[in-house]
Amino acid sequence: MANDVENPTAPAVAAATPVEEKMPESLNTKCSVCRLNFKSVQECLKHELLAHSLQKKIAAKSGGGVESRIKATNKFLNSKDKQEERTKLHNAMAKCHKGQELSGILNLLCMNDDSLGLIFTRIQTCLEKELSVLGVVKIFPFGSIASRLALRDSDIDIFLDASQIPARDLGQSPKHRRLNPEAMATSQQRGAFNRINAVLHRSPLFVDVFAIRAARVPIIKCKHRDTGFSIDINISCPSSRENTQFISELVKSDRRIHELLVFLKLWAKNMQIIGRANMTSYCLITMVIFYLQQENILKSLQALQQRCPIRMVQGVNYTFNLQSKINRPKIPQGRSTVDLIKRFFQFYRGYNFEDNMISPFYGKTIPKKDFTVQKYKDYYIQMLTITQYEEGKPAEPIQLDRCMCVQDSFVLNHNVARTMLPPNKKYFVICLESAANICGNMTKKTDIGETLERLLYETIGMPNPTLEKEVALVLKPIGSNSESNSANGNYDSSQSLSHYLSPSKADLNSIATAHPTVTDPTAILRLWCEHYESAIQKMLCEFYHMDLQTKDTPQKQKRLDNEELGHSWQISASVDLWSNRFFQRTLQQTYWEYQLGQTERLLALRRQDSNFAVQLNAVLSVKIKSDYTSISINVSLPDGAPISSLTKKDPLRKFFNVFRNTIQNYCLKEEILPAENTDKSFKTQT
Repeated sequence: MANDVENPTAPAVAAATPVEEKMPESLNTKCSVCRLNFKSVQECLKHELLAHSLQKKIAAKSGGGVESRIKATNKFLNSKDKQEERTKLHNAMAKCHKGQELSGILNLLCMNDDSLGLIFTRIQTCLEKELSVLGVVKIFPFGSIASRLALRDSDIDIFLDASQIPARDLGQSPKHRRLNPEAMATSQQRGAFNRINAVLHRSPLFVDVFAIRAARVPIIKCKHRDTGFSIDINISCPSSRENTQFISELVKSDRRIHELLVFLKLWAKNMQIIGRANMTSYCLITMVIFYLQQENILKSLQALQQRCPIRMVQGVNYTFNLQSKINRPKIPQGRSTVDLIKRFFQFYRGYNFEDNMISPFYGKTIPKKDFTVQKYKDYYIQMLTITQYEEGKPAEPIQLDRCMCVQDSFVLNHNVARTMLPPNKKYFVICLESAANICGNMTKKTDIGETLERLLYETIGMPNPTLEKEVALVLKPIGSNSESNSANGNYDSSQSLSHYLSPSKADLNSIATAHPTVTDPTAILRLWCEHYESAIQKMLCEFYHMDLQTKDTPQKQKRLDNEELGHSWQISASVDLWSNRFFQRTLQQTYWEYQLGQTERLLALRRQDSNFAVQLNAVLSVKIKSDYTSISINVSLPDGAPISSLTKKDPLRKFFNVFRNTIQNYCLKEEILPAENTDKSFKTQT
């Protein structure tokens, strides 16, 4: 696969100069880290190697790099392109019927399979025409295009069977020597690689031709001039087709598996988990396969190979059977794709990557120290068959010494996560934790589209290990309380509308930064509660122009009675300032400034409009737990009538749903940290 190309080497060159003018959208000419445009793929690769890859290696050796990766991702998510993309996605989901939000996301951000098929046919025809001078070649797609997992900016991966191209005596040419001798097993393959590269360089149909020779799987990168698609050509690894065939059949077996894989690819792309010198798409897909096995949805590869004819490719048996009724993936009927996404993050949250190996072939977690050829017969047999294929050269054992080990589904001595450096693994774990927290806040009443949008675009908080450890000790006693632990969730009871908040890591880090002299965890939690209580009151007055009348028991009496602390207000409003309110982020304004601007605009338009006249009267209570570990917001009717007596379209219900979103999107960091100490590019962090 193209994404399996790792750490390509290149001679030291001067840094490439970015292009000032706007260039056509292209994966090959836009840096995947800083998003600068370049004139050609060569300049882009040189820039990434010098400006990013080498820095990452230096940071990894020194033990750093995690914070810089988080900052880079947050900057990327807050870029103009990503904010525009988020706005388009938000508007597209608003037009979707309930339950179709995920389909709306995939339609917007993924390639149409039929269109992609026509594009591939066109590219295939051009390749066959240009390479016909070399002899007979066979062209096969693999990777995302063949497995129906292509995103908008995906490359087209091609395996080119060049076995019929006659070999030439190339002598000891420099290009010939630079080719990876282990990947190019024969002189015929090495000669074919160079001849194909030369033909494409001369072709008017392909541009930005660039050979990556020293990679584990040497490839030729180029771009089709007419369609603008980037192409990765591989002539030495036919096993890529076999992997793709299994993934393709798995995707076809159930629509929900297809949606799960595509959404996780989108998530990993936005979090910048997938890319050069990081995790590959194939590694992520392998982790999804393993997760499905743990849910008893999919059998192990060992079981899927039972009673199947052997299909040997380069010493590896790629046979499997997903067609029989007993082997077909079985997802419970009531489980949606969103449920699978949520459970995926929950499964890998806290997974011990350091000591264990993920093995889809055996369908279980295997401690690294226990994985030996003596204990696992299939692994031992495959090592022998690979050695025979390599004509006596011993097969390399799987690299268990890496910080993360994900065994290939078929090639049992291949760790598909072997390039993951310790800081990158730590960053990946932080991303999993962040996504699991977002999913953990979902309830039956939570808007699915909003949660999916947050997974794709919500920025990541900076970790503070010391503070997290101390606060965890304070929060630990409430872990067994299911009601208290449903933080940041909401529900409708018969008497009130309720929403719960608990402190996030980002909030607590911001509090600790703003109050460096406060070191007691309980004091930090108390400051968090006080700030949110004050912010809620200001939101009601400044955003929604509500009249507030206090209805409180004195705080001192509450402490004596060991009751929850907080405030209650009689709220009233005469103008609807919540309908059609937006919550997207902007680089020019803080979240608070943006909401105030909306209020001014809505008030000017609706003050004299009878269509937006309302008579809203209710009691809103903010209750703080005595140990400051959570806040509950409750809205009830002033006459004590049950909230269930209200219709779904009642102004109070509409207000509460929008107010809940207002709180969830609120950024505490923006309000408590001085502007000069906050990087403007991260002002949207939540």
